[in-house]
Amino acid sequence: MEEIRRELEEEKELPLKEEHEIECGIKEYINSFDELHISQELLRGIYSNGFKRPRKLQKYCLRPLLEGRDVIVQAYSDKTTTAAMVALQVIDIEIKKVQVIFVTSTFESIKCVDITINELNEYIQAKVRAIDSIKDNIDKDAQIIISTPKHINELILKELINFKSVKLVIIDEVDEMINSRLNNYIREILNAMPIKIQIAMFFTKLDKEILKIEQDYMWSPARILIEKPHIQLCGIRQYYIATQREEKIELILELLKEFPVSKITIYCNFNVTVDEVANLLKKNNCTVSVVHKNTTLKEKFKALKDFRKGDSRVLVTNTIIRADDIRDYIGVKIMYDLKEDKELHLNRIGCLEPSRTCSAKGLIIIFTTPTDTLFLRELENYCECKITELPADLS
Repeated sequence: MEEIRRELEEEKELPLKEEHEIECGIKEYINSFDELHISQELLRGIYSNGFKRPRKLQKYCLRPLLEGRDVIVQAYSDKTTTAAMVALQVIDIEIKKVQVIFVTSTFESIKCVDITINELNEYIQAKVRAIDSIKDNIDKDAQIIISTPKHINELILKELINFKSVKLVIIDEVDEMINSRLNNYIREILNAMPIKIQIAMFFTKLDKEILKIEQDYMWSPARILIEKPHIQLCGIRQYYIATQREEKIELILELLKEFPVSKITIYCNFNVTVDEVANLLKKNNCTVSVVHKNTTLKEKFKALKDFRKGDSRVLVTNTIIRADDIRDYIGVKIMYDLKEDKELHLNRIGCLEPSRTCSAKGLIIIFTTPTDTLFLRELENYCECKITELPADLS
């Protein structure tokens, strides 16, 4: 961590761009995570995950949240990571009770939040529990719980968890919940919490109901409202290949023969798929680096170093590889699995800050099954680009 700090001191600080000005609430921002006086364990987790400096949302959002203020945040990227940092800082690791509730809209989001928190949690070792079924055994010593509004409301009604020690309620994708008519569940959750509770709401589209919840439950909240960024993926071409799940492995081998580039990244959704693809490639004499959710930091650094140096041609992963690690080295990225998360897709292809023009160069190939067709169209609208079928001749 000291090496990272020295590196930062040597670099010239870039001015914060004002193309999407904060509309109200917070005018001051931070330029370094060290300004926040957060725990050394959390700092190590932040730096080891490739965050050298706070991103724009974090520059404005982290300080008021860590000061205990209620906050409503409109943003299009980095919401989950920002909330995860705050959750891990807020808890008292010695108190084995629920202290943070992370409410999210879907079961898929539960998994994404769980992964994000645990990536930052390596040195803190907080007890994090993602609940996607009430039939699961509920850990009584969980300190952070993640679930949907319905499940958390059910936990409250059945008194399966003691919520008296809760300090912070994070409600992510609150606009999606309102669209799904889950706002009554949100209110029931907030009604069941202690009187002195901090609330953070994150959303993409502002809704009147969000303002009503703010008025009814929040105390002088900081408003952080950022306009929608204009995404320009300059230099990136995106194509899809329609296929079936059982055909994907053979298709990977064909593509590796077709593209004589030095470095290829393959993104999967699950650890088991990462291992399956990597093992097949190794059997076919491909040099492969592997990074997934169970990879230790030491193994991760070695894998990325081998990939950067060219000791391995292929990187197979299901984690977000930060820009500082490999972005400038990749010619081709293959989305072996398409996850229904538009922000995650931007992160995977290298556009980590959608408020800026993406400088990454390369070719993105997306494997799609029949169930992916609708989301592919949504992805085109979100990225403001056309994703066409991979042509036989790419020249």
